[in-house]
Amino acid sequence: MTTSSGDVDIQPRSHAAATTLSRIAAAATVLGILGSFVLISPLGGATFPGLQPYQPWSPLRGIVAAQGLFGAVESARGTEIKDLVFHASTVLLLGLATLRFLLLPGRGLRDALWEPWFHGQMLLGCWVILSFWSMQWSGAPLLSLGQATLYLYFLGFALALAYTLERRHVSTVVCGLAIVSIVAAILCIWYFIERNPHHRPGFPLGNPNTLSIALAPAILLIAAIRFAPVNEVTQAGLVSWRAWTIPALVPLLTCLWLTRGRAALIALTVGLALLVYLRTGKRTRWIVGMGTGLLVAGAGLWLYFFSTQDLTMGRGATLRYRLYAWRYAAEIWQQRPTTGWGAGAYPRLAGQYATYDRALDPAAFMGEIISHAHNELFEVFAEIGLVGGVTYVGGFVAVLVAAIAMLRRTKDARARILMSGLLAGLVALLIDGCFSAALRLPGIPLMLATTLGLIWALCRQQATDEAPFGLGVRGPVRAIAAIASASVAIYLATTTVQNWTGVRDEVAAYRAFEQQNHQLAVRRAEQAAVRLLDPVRALYALDRRAWASLSAAGEAYRWSWAPGPDGTPVLRESNRVAAVEAAQTAWEHAVVLMRIAPSWHRIAVVCARSAELLMELEAPTAPDRAREWRVRAEGAWRLQRQWLLYDFETLLALLHYSPNVQEQVGLLRDSLASADFRRAAFVDALRDIRTRPGFEEALARLERGAGPITPETDTDSLIASGAPQTYRLLAASQALAGDPARAAESAARATRLYAPLRLRFATLYSEALREEAVYRFASSWLNAARCDDLIAEAIEKLPRIQEQQYERLVLPFRIDLVRYRLAAGDEAGAIPEIERLARTEEPIGNHLARFYVDLASVGIPADTPATQIEQWLTKAIHHDPDNVSAWTLRIRRAAIDGDSQRATALLDAAARAGVPADALAQLRAQLP
Repeated sequence: MTTSSGDVDIQPRSHAAATTLSRIAAAATVLGILGSFVLISPLGGATFPGLQPYQPWSPLRGIVAAQGLFGAVESARGTEIKDLVFHASTVLLLGLATLRFLLLPGRGLRDALWEPWFHGQMLLGCWVILSFWSMQWSGAPLLSLGQATLYLYFLGFALALAYTLERRHVSTVVCGLAIVSIVAAILCIWYFIERNPHHRPGFPLGNPNTLSIALAPAILLIAAIRFAPVNEVTQAGLVSWRAWTIPALVPLLTCLWLTRGRAALIALTVGLALLVYLRTGKRTRWIVGMGTGLLVAGAGLWLYFFSTQDLTMGRGATLRYRLYAWRYAAEIWQQRPTTGWGAGAYPRLAGQYATYDRALDPAAFMGEIISHAHNELFEVFAEIGLVGGVTYVGGFVAVLVAAIAMLRRTKDARARILMSGLLAGLVALLIDGCFSAALRLPGIPLMLATTLGLIWALCRQQATDEAPFGLGVRGPVRAIAAIASASVAIYLATTTVQNWTGVRDEVAAYRAFEQQNHQLAVRRAEQAAVRLLDPVRALYALDRRAWASLSAAGEAYRWSWAPGPDGTPVLRESNRVAAVEAAQTAWEHAVVLMRIAPSWHRIAVVCARSAELLMELEAPTAPDRAREWRVRAEGAWRLQRQWLLYDFETLLALLHYSPNVQEQVGLLRDSLASADFRRAAFVDALRDIRTRPGFEEALARLERGAGPITPETDTDSLIASGAPQTYRLLAASQALAGDPARAAESAARATRLYAPLRLRFATLYSEALREEAVYRFASSWLNAARCDDLIAEAIEKLPRIQEQQYERLVLPFRIDLVRYRLAAGDEAGAIPEIERLARTEEPIGNHLARFYVDLASVGIPADTPATQIEQWLTKAIHHDPDNVSAWTLRIRRAAIDGDSQRATALLDAAARAGVPADALAQLRAQLP
């Protein structure tokens, strides 16, 4: 049967086959959304602070276990199974599309050439092709191939859904999406209340920002039904749907409020504005359009103005980080404006641009890896340049134009309602992509592909004048479409298996490293790096390989030494050769990663440590090679310092390479700004350097340079001067010299300089206050009350970013606070702090006794009278009568004073108090 135009019409058998394929596609899409939302793949035994135990009566434990397939699958981040679901769904839909092209003839393709939705498909297809092509110039072809393949999954899913789904089944997918989103929101709220009330909830998607925007399409689709005209809802047959809209929105909006995703809230606001604009009269449209335009313009001016000013002016660290990340994307793009640096290039290169900002604003960089630009458009431009960016933008613009055109010309009420909700959801997802990395994280690519595919399905079928299964292709074009669809399906099926194998390799490498099976960890990490598609995950696998190689080299190095005839260690030649090979392998693995991502994480440390191993292994037999490796080690340490100015390990390692005392003092000063600062190692290094000639002059030179700096100095200049760290270093040196009073004054100067830097160095102000308290108490026990005030202020100023992180930070401050309150005689004020510190049900008196013993035995100020120390020990025994440590100190003090009669009396008293006989026997044996 043919039409008047000569095109092949639809036979009844073809219509039934089209319906069957469409139903399967709808079911596959809904199941894919369900799996992507609720399935998890947690790493066995992994957990995080703050989780509360399951309630004995709660079925949540079983539900979560079922979501994790009862431990049958594991992944490093617990969310990789969502990618597997997305990838498998894409392959299935492409297979259905292949059958559709092979079995079902349709109308000619030529009419589509004039449709904007088809232009959008072509432009997005060019974007994916350019991403694959960028392998030629990226410098990391495997990473570019992986990222381009991820783009192909997204586009393949959307196209396959668009060309397989009938209009009647669009509402089925929409209903399934809404139900799954509601179920996920309920699970999130339940899990939050029962298990995790101290964190922003991300369960079951794994990330609060991802979860918040994942709910947006369902919210906007429900809103489109809720606020559509009543007559249109009736005509569309959605009256029963409308009755459930308010109950459906309650869990969705509650979950959105708990996640506090700011980017998602902005995106949802824009989506709602668009929804109102599309479904209201001309006057309201003008008001909404002008209001939205003014809002966007105001936000743009605000961002532009403040992005050229001090980035800490009233804004949080996350917003500052985004401004930095956007700028890095722009700088990367400017280097190659036409072609970009290749798909997946941003995480490889962005860290090189962050050195200065990390030094001036470390609080904005919560992690050491800048993995995404937090703006999809900027990242695409950095990857494939202006040409690729234009195809990406043009593709989505064409989709928006097509959707709006369809709304204007269709008479189908249901199609209008669904299209308006889908269009608002698409815009919300794209807006969120301008502020977050959600489009590159598990779960969201499937949501975007589903929304886009449904829009294309509605547009495609509207363009063919309500054809039963829409625009098809015929003749050679049909064969080409079938071959292309089948080829892509086969390629993506292969990469799906490959990527999941890489996920398993990554877990195996983690487990092997944890069990110190370093050789196995190296092999599995290497396999994971080749197989994983996500460039960031592949880079992490290369990083794991390098560190595992270094651990293997360290183990071989230890085995290469044996005791010689005189007891001194000597190298065993056979083991030495193996150790040299292992260290060279570690060096090579680190160099490979550095070539791909020069500033990645702390990879230069692996180079430096492996070079140091080689330096020591080669020294006995090849001094020239040993000197060469020493030069390489120093170069690697200095390169690491270039990327991370305040890395504590790097700064202390460089002390051994620099002969210049002035530089050594500067290194020690900078280490005081390290996030991973370790006081014991710092004090040991300072004690060593203080004995070297020229130390006092070098320190005095730094002090003179810090002299002009005041709290009113420009923030960047204050940080660059290192003045606060200079005064802390001066204080530490004065304390070691036995002058705690001067040390306290120097620490107070540092504290004053840190006050205006709290937004950038979140904890250093509190640390400086704590040091000042230590020095003041060391100068006189009568300063205990003043020290109490200093520690209380330090606790108040600690950042409360997350409850468990805060508890970890505040722990040493609370311990000091108890110490100073007890020293000041404020036992009542110390008890609440001890209750916060107590981790067992042991009586508070026992804890008090231990604190009093510590107060009387560790770091006692020189002016503390003996009567006061005796009083503290007496109070310890009062609270815990059989406290062995307190009795021991009292008896030994009496013996040291030569009062043997009192020592004997104290021994008898200790026996009566219940001190064990063996402890008393040891004490008697130690008495003179």
